[in-house]
Amino acid sequence: MHQRSVERFLVLLICAGVIAGCGAASQPAPASPYAATTAATTSSATSAVSAPLELCRLPDLPAASMLSKPGYAQLAVSLTDANGAPLDGLKKSDFTVRSGPNPDPIVYFRQESSPATPVSLVIVGDVSESMYLKTVVTSYDDLQKARSALNQAEDGLNQCDEVALVTIGGEYQTNPSFVTRSMQPPLGAVTLAQSFTTDQSLALQKMYSVKPSGEKRLSDGLRMGLETLAGAHYPNRALVLMTDGLDQAAIDQSAPLLAQLRESGVSFWVVGIGDPDAQEGVLAKLRGTTRLDADAVKKLAVDGGGWVLFAKPVASDQGSSLAAAVTTINKELGSGYALGVDQPPGKTAPTVTIANNSGAVVRANLVPSEVLAEAAARPAMPQHEVGTAKDIIAPEAIRTAAGYTEIAATVAKPDGNYVEGLSKNDFKLSVNGAPLPIDFFRAGEESPATVGILVDTSGSMTPKLPQARAAIEQFVKTLDPQDDVFLFAFSNRPYRLQSLTNDHQAVIKRLDLLHAYGQTALFDAIKQGISEVDQSHNQRKVLLVITDGMDNTSSSTADEVVQAAKSSGVIVYSIGIGNPNASTPGPSISIGPFVMGGDDMEHVDAVTLSRLASANGGKSYIIQEVGDGAALKKACAEIERDLGDRHSYAIGFIAKTPGDYAPTTMPISLQVPAHNDYVVDAPKWIPAPSTPAQAATAQTASIQQARQ
Repeated sequence: MHQRSVERFLVLLICAGVIAGCGAASQPAPASPYAATTAATTSSATSAVSAPLELCRLPDLPAASMLSKPGYAQLAVSLTDANGAPLDGLKKSDFTVRSGPNPDPIVYFRQESSPATPVSLVIVGDVSESMYLKTVVTSYDDLQKARSALNQAEDGLNQCDEVALVTIGGEYQTNPSFVTRSMQPPLGAVTLAQSFTTDQSLALQKMYSVKPSGEKRLSDGLRMGLETLAGAHYPNRALVLMTDGLDQAAIDQSAPLLAQLRESGVSFWVVGIGDPDAQEGVLAKLRGTTRLDADAVKKLAVDGGGWVLFAKPVASDQGSSLAAAVTTINKELGSGYALGVDQPPGKTAPTVTIANNSGAVVRANLVPSEVLAEAAARPAMPQHEVGTAKDIIAPEAIRTAAGYTEIAATVAKPDGNYVEGLSKNDFKLSVNGAPLPIDFFRAGEESPATVGILVDTSGSMTPKLPQARAAIEQFVKTLDPQDDVFLFAFSNRPYRLQSLTNDHQAVIKRLDLLHAYGQTALFDAIKQGISEVDQSHNQRKVLLVITDGMDNTSSSTADEVVQAAKSSGVIVYSIGIGNPNASTPGPSISIGPFVMGGDDMEHVDAVTLSRLASANGGKSYIIQEVGDGAALKKACAEIERDLGDRHSYAIGFIAKTPGDYAPTTMPISLQVPAHNDYVVDAPKWIPAPSTPAQAATAQTASIQQARQ
């Protein structure tokens, strides 16, 4: 297998995936094991796999009586200064709208907010052959750094945005999992690879599975992008073109389309990727080039009435400049103004000007009346907020008080059956031998859990990941709707694929991003998972770890993560796939993401997994062979049934450190006095809160560390 093909991973359209708002971290599939030399077909594919549209209602729409009034016209206005920065804070009186010699009265005005206003976005990705060296990296670690940078850039995206993808050139990698899931036909010279969808992970999968090849047909790609935008469902529309600008003939052919784009009012960005100072030597014809024609890219932006951003080849800076470009676009998508005017019949399309700012760039797009009508008929924008409802967490004034502590407790009868329906007055609490009032109380049936899923994606998991995906999907679907969930993959180190959310479908969509490669940082992943789950207000905190091997690259130790689990109270469930009695792996030699020697393919660290599970009452499962995944699904189902027993009570109180000494822990007692036969399962010790002197010392140390 050719080493270059093995080691290189596509990341060009990761940036497009970030623009499309696909959530937290992502893990692209490795490039296919053969060079990208096959040219694209000469035809253009205009059909794309259909995808769901869960469109959102626009914020603060005009009244229905205004929308239905004859002559009412609404404009989506994009406004920037000469440097491309959005102009915010303008008033209705700053605008003048004309569709004739006299100004039209402005009867509706709203400044759009980027986080609140959904956008119809078309990404036109140049994946022709010249983009190859600009969009691959030769190091697995560099790929992960690029991915992390790009993931951080996508956080401000609106979850309601609809996105479509047009590719210029390119071909899909031979990835059987992707082909099976998508049933996507081959790419043409220009392809609508994904029609508008709010399920942005579908577009993301297409992007991850395309490798550069073929010719640069910019004008055809822009034409298809504009045709796609004509079917947009939101007034605010945007088009992003990514290219290196190397084909002057293709750019010249694009001029009429760019002029049309300039007059359309569509927000337009060109992202130039490459090195403007790269020299093309003799080997460039054989190996490709990283060169970028900056002047040509600028011309594309100017001709289209848009803005230009530049990014270095991904391998040269681990994607940081590409992430910066994405962040800039994210901040501006959806920002602008909505202006509604009364127009007499027969008037021409209105124009918009602003007072006292001759350098401002104004783009106005007349919103079709049917788009407004459809938007008004939609339900309110869905909210997928992290955390739980206010009535099931302690009020802020209590939980932020010094010494506030919360514990989880269960109560059982002598026969082992749980006791439900108790109230705060049924409990008696004492700390350090002294009675304390209960400041916050919540019964178990209202108690959601926070569940972190940590999946081993080291190289040995390659044949096991399809079964793991299926089992995890089933597991997530059966969780309580109020449960918060996050998803980590770990190989050389942990990678966050989905941050904490109670949008369970979002977690399921991210499972397609699990791809096996590299070594096994099991301990680091568990330690980071504990840190992540501790951010939640939910008292029931759980980690589900799925792995098939031994840790071979963590900076943390087994003892450290076991102690961290005990200290945090996190319940760890684990599923080990492999043989715990296999011979202990020998020493290994690491070359980048590859491991030579030290065959640990079949050896699973059952001892550490068992220690973690027993720390706080979890369970550990060992599956000798994954097979068809039935045993894996069964283990996940049993873990979910454990989580489904929501019999715990949350007890919150203000603990105080004794004035005469400063212990590190204090004893705690919780009883149900009216029923001495009840068995109360609760912590026996709690960490002692800091004294004022300790808090001041810690704050001083923190400040000094920050200054260093």
